[in-house]
Amino acid sequence: MKIVSFNAFRTIGIPGVHYIKPDLMFKEINAIREADIVLFPETWQVPAFVYGWKKKIFPSIESMQLGFRK
Repeated sequence: MKIVSFNAFRTIGIPGVHYIKPDLMFKEINAIREADIVLFPETWQVPAFVYGWKKKIFPSIESMQLGFRK
């Protein structure tokens, strides 16, 4: 399973996770396309991942939309 994370601190110690700095999202587009799941995307990245690239994200899009301003 290929996993991409956008939060290095939350994924410390998890083997096989590829960290990508959020600002470099489009430079690492191939790694994102090959990933099975995307962990901890920024709120501005969520629409591109879910609706554009049809990627599974964690936390879910519903959680991201509900908890964005909390």
